[in-house]
Amino acid sequence: MANENTLNADLARILQNKGILADPEHTFKKADGKPRRPDILCEVQGQQIGIEAKMRMGGKLSQPTQAIAQADDLIEKSFCDAAIALIYPDGYKNQDDLQPGKVEVAVRTPLSIGKKNAPQWKDCQVKALPGIIKSIPSQLSQSEELSKRAKTAILNAFKKIADDADSIMANLRQKDPEELANVTEFEGLLVDLLACFMFHTKLDDIRHQYFRTKSNQPPTLQDCIDSDNPIVRFTDAYKKWLKIDYKDILTWSRAILKALPAKSQSNDAVKLLAQAAQSIQMAKGEMPRDVVGITFCNAIQAAKEEGAMYTTLPAATLLTRLMFHKSRIDWKNTEKVKSLRIVDFACGSGTLLIACANYILDQVKKKDRQEVANALFEQILYGFDCNRRAIFQTATGLGMIAPSVKFKHTKLRAMPLGEHPEKKKLVRLGSLELLLDNQDDWFFYPPLGQGELFSHHSIGHGIDRQPEPIHMPASFHFAIMNPPYTRIELRYKQKRFKSDEEIKKEKEK
Repeated sequence: MANENTLNADLARILQNKGILADPEHTFKKADGKPRRPDILCEVQGQQIGIEAKMRMGGKLSQPTQAIAQADDLIEKSFCDAAIALIYPDGYKNQDDLQPGKVEVAVRTPLSIGKKNAPQWKDCQVKALPGIIKSIPSQLSQSEELSKRAKTAILNAFKKIADDADSIMANLRQKDPEELANVTEFEGLLVDLLACFMFHTKLDDIRHQYFRTKSNQPPTLQDCIDSDNPIVRFTDAYKKWLKIDYKDILTWSRAILKALPAKSQSNDAVKLLAQAAQSIQMAKGEMPRDVVGITFCNAIQAAKEEGAMYTTLPAATLLTRLMFHKSRIDWKNTEKVKSLRIVDFACGSGTLLIACANYILDQVKKKDRQEVANALFEQILYGFDCNRRAIFQTATGLGMIAPSVKFKHTKLRAMPLGEHPEKKKLVRLGSLELLLDNQDDWFFYPPLGQGELFSHHSIGHGIDRQPEPIHMPASFHFAIMNPPYTRIELRYKQKRFKSDEEIKKEKEK
């Protein structure tokens, strides 16, 4: 009888003959520096799919259980995007037995691991296994799968630099570490980096438009991943891109990168996030999957306290279609389209605004899309939210739709909520303020990376400059939003009770 390693090598050759890149005994480096070798590593459509195989020994269940555990470990450690647990029957000796025979398989994806449901094993002809492997990327392209993968990468990156969380936040805030926000806020910074790295893949496609000579072009995402010091490589890349534009996205991302300590663990964490961003972008392709939005709202515990209710992409698409259903807009008239004014007063990570942008760009003539895209980001779409990081995510999500669009005058703003930093009796109500005629003493939060990091512990604190004022239209053609709803015991636990009472009085007026 053949041993497991021999059958793995034979199976890899069978897969290779069917056009699948299959590498037996591929080595990964674990966090502790020790090697981790899946039995076979396959690559299909840019997705890494591991195979963990075991020999069935007299029908015992221990081998299938081990195969599942090892396959799940590949996903949980962000080594692979998906995995297959595989069992060879008793009696196989070599490729001559294997090729016409059967195996037992259980496909594992980010969403399937950790669930209490028993793994779904099924008998499979070996000749059908390449088809199963090739079908996995389409499953991985679903929004929830992508979001779970993003969340896993964020958690693994966090583990690498958790010990430095306080010093990193202190570098960003220039505050005493004892006053720093909780761990979930720090994980939020990693969500921001993941979003930026996803946007970086879009910038790679347009480098030639702005940097004619190859030697002068900013590093690609892959260049940064392959570097011995990806943090420095990314900060250098964004310094070059900032000379072109994208300050709403890259200024903050660069600030996070520069706040990371010069340690191998920091570089490993950044590389892990960048690899996840690259893999996610490959999986979703050009499909409008709102990966960052789901991750932003679901992966961060503070979402409950802020009333952040994620609007699913199908719901956002449906709402957008209903909104425009009887609008009688002449989509062929570019000037009419550019005159539209659409607002989301609680935009969160921008799911509804992104759905509107995609819908509008699908309606207009192909030759007018670039012109309309510019108008979308600088004239048509208005987005407001109390969370500055949400505004960052909105800008990033919109930027991925048309990365060549300028960001000089976006209508995205973070709204103050709570006490005025100087006039303590002046209480701000977020987007509700926009309903008032008198907006004296109004202030905006500065863009992320240009002033102190927004903290719920210090609402309105550290405002050292105002962004460009927004000239609000007399009325909007459309308002689309998913307003924040929270129970009183969850809402902003960090605020003082007195501030809560002041807000309540202002709302009653």
